[in-house]
Amino acid sequence: MVRRRDATGATVWASFVFGALLLRGAHAQVDCYYYDYGSKTCRDVNDGAGARCTNTIGGYKCTCPPAFGAGLVYSEDLQTCVDVDECKRVPSPCPIGATCKNLIGSYMCSCPPGATVVRNTCVYPHINLALRKPAWSSSVSRSCTGATPTCGNASRLVDDNFNTTGYFASDLNDYYPWAALDLGGTAVVSSLAIWQRRDCCANRLAKAEVRLGGVRVANTTLASNPRVWTQTATIPLGGMLAVNLTAPAVGRYLSLQNFHPADSPNATESAINLLPPGTVYNAQAGSAVSAAAAHLYIRYWAAYPPPVPGPIVLRRAWASTACRNATCNATALIDGKLNGTGSYYSSGPGDYRPWAAVDLSDTFFVTRVVLWQRADCCANRLQDAVVRLGGVVPSNTTVDDNMPVWMQEDPLAQGTAQVIDLKPPVAGRYLSIQNNNYNLFGPDYPYLLNLAEIQAYGFRCAAGWAFNALMGVCAPLLNVARGKRAWASSVSPACAATCGANMAVDGKRTASRFTSAATDATPWLAVDLGAVQTIVRIMIWAREDCCATRLQNAVLRAGNANITSTAAIGGNPAVWTQYGPGPALGAAQTIALDPPVRARYLSLQNFGSAPIAENNTLTFAELEVYAF
Repeated sequence: MVRRRDATGATVWASFVFGALLLRGAHAQVDCYYYDYGSKTCRDVNDGAGARCTNTIGGYKCTCPPAFGAGLVYSEDLQTCVDVDECKRVPSPCPIGATCKNLIGSYMCSCPPGATVVRNTCVYPHINLALRKPAWSSSVSRSCTGATPTCGNASRLVDDNFNTTGYFASDLNDYYPWAALDLGGTAVVSSLAIWQRRDCCANRLAKAEVRLGGVRVANTTLASNPRVWTQTATIPLGGMLAVNLTAPAVGRYLSLQNFHPADSPNATESAINLLPPGTVYNAQAGSAVSAAAAHLYIRYWAAYPPPVPGPIVLRRAWASTACRNATCNATALIDGKLNGTGSYYSSGPGDYRPWAAVDLSDTFFVTRVVLWQRADCCANRLQDAVVRLGGVVPSNTTVDDNMPVWMQEDPLAQGTAQVIDLKPPVAGRYLSIQNNNYNLFGPDYPYLLNLAEIQAYGFRCAAGWAFNALMGVCAPLLNVARGKRAWASSVSPACAATCGANMAVDGKRTASRFTSAATDATPWLAVDLGAVQTIVRIMIWAREDCCATRLQNAVLRAGNANITSTAAIGGNPAVWTQYGPGPALGAAQTIALDPPVRARYLSLQNFGSAPIAENNTLTFAELEVYAF
């Protein structure tokens, strides 16, 4: 209930339902009762009103029904209970990676399909890191290399084929057989899943060992990598053995070696049989080892501990205008004196949209910004301020170019701090604050920007790693396109054997290329990553020998729709469109995807404009796709 004056100047009282104002009539009663001239009685304004009136000493206050918690607040301006959009709060009330939907009096959080909440983060429980990665072994069974093979080489371990014929077997005379896998980069592994063959030989895998490390696996180097698991139980036919490592292991090369206790070196079947994902089985003394599939999974929340933010040393500060005297220049913002007494920054008179900026000295993932108000005066000067963070050096013409991470809603009292928590962390090097008090004028210069200190907290990821906002951790970036299935709209007949689509994902940036046919007006190349990946960076490497200008008006698409024809390419959204020339000879076009894109299929299509058709061909050395 509030007091208002009608057209005659008489005091009137009002109580509220949601969205409606009910005038009760003129009276002289104060607080939470009014005189009803119809019934000629005093009545409680709570009768049927949306807002609740509470008597206080010398007055009253209006509140909203408690059933809605903090979802409704009383608005003095609108004189009613209004909904609070919790989804606009910073930080978000929802887990990292979740979508927030505002409801009347409340809100709802939802993770993407397939994700669950772990440690206040939407996560995808398992990622098969081994899928279609390079695999090799100490030997291959002769039954896997004949005219009608029933098995294959070590690549069968990572082909995602769980059928009986999709396994690997070592040679009968290899008493210490092993198979190995290259994960493509250093990874932190917390669990394995080994799948057994369905048709036979469950007893062949016994006392096997898994090793993981940084040494490429060969007969002479197998023992160089640390042992991370030793087998203690058999795997039934068609079954799966889940291996959860006591402590996450770090490495690039994974091996599985068997140590079967059989005595006879002439056992009739000495073999290691592994299917899909890349591990190594070794059979000793003629014993046989069989496994239909071996899948390597990585669990983000177990493998990658959350980064620990710390204070960032701020080394340089500058501002839009200089202070009127030498005691209050921009360097005072980073001198460590928090109370502002004798050390603070103040913008100059006539600067009606003043700003100040600090350099973090490198790109950080910033988790917190703290603004310290002066303790001696001028609390009213910081109003409607905006804090921005990004990679653009702030100036009078560029101060708005970086992303806003905080907008001031409430005043900051003298000598206090405004703590701004950024969830998820925001990457950037340059931090700025700009005051927007330009509509206020007076003898106290209320439009001036006055602050005592700026502090920032955050972290950096190791080289070759990046921050996965969805998981809330730093994780290694792996080239998930290497060795994957690739195809194209056409291949140049002049080099069909050496410039096919598979050459674009063979891991070679030099001495290898893909080239489309000159008669193909809009050539394209597609790659199947084998599973949905969280992609953060794509690199297109130009050939070293020629043709850097042939990549023109290209479009890169990523999604989950299979690419079966030129018409089907449009089924996936575009994530990059080329403007300007392509990369120089031997250089790379780097495409950063922020936020990351989850996709399985990629396509790169050229739309050249050269008058000679041959100059519109799609030709480049390598396509690299980096994902978590």
